[in-house]
Amino acid sequence: MVVACPSDDDAGAFDAGSTVDGGTSRDASTTPDASGRDATPFDADPLDAPATSGTSLAIGTGITAYESIDDGAALTLVMGPQGGYHVDVTFRACGIVPMDARLRVDGFDAETGREVAFEIDRILTERRVRLEEDGCWTRVGDLLVFDVLLPSEIVGREVRVEARVVAEDGTTASTTRTIRVVE
Repeated sequence: MVVACPSDDDAGAFDAGSTVDGGTSRDASTTPDASGRDATPFDADPLDAPATSGTSLAIGTGITAYESIDDGAALTLVMGPQGGYHVDVTFRACGIVPMDARLRVDGFDAETGREVAFEIDRILTERRVRLEEDGCWTRVGDLLVFDVLLPSEIVGREVRVEARVVAEDGTTASTTRTIRVVE
């Protein structure tokens, strides 16, 4: 049984066959470049390419505002309205243009390396990105939804959260944060 919470993004998830920019269907691994040809902003593993110099991306928590967290922070497991289990994650980035950038987030068991969360893969829009006075931006309201049936499968575990954002111009920022899931 797989249970997941929907996104309220106006762009939604960027999945194979989804439409972008008025209905052009694209494969999830491609985005047209300035010439109209398909370019691949992600390699086979999008976390392999290094971040662009002068950029930063931070993983935090919070529902309505970005709250910084330290590595190993305890995040409370939430039972979503559809029966799934998640933690609230937020992001703060600097040095990268957010509009139409692609955000990808993965969650792995820190001990075994096994993927324990459903991938977040979004095209960013004005709806959920807040520009800050310092030129950076935050994104709130994302849910790292775990692929579990019972809370006991994830509570007490350390989860390595890997996040990467790629702007349309190819500028990238990435980060990793380990969290501990608590009740």
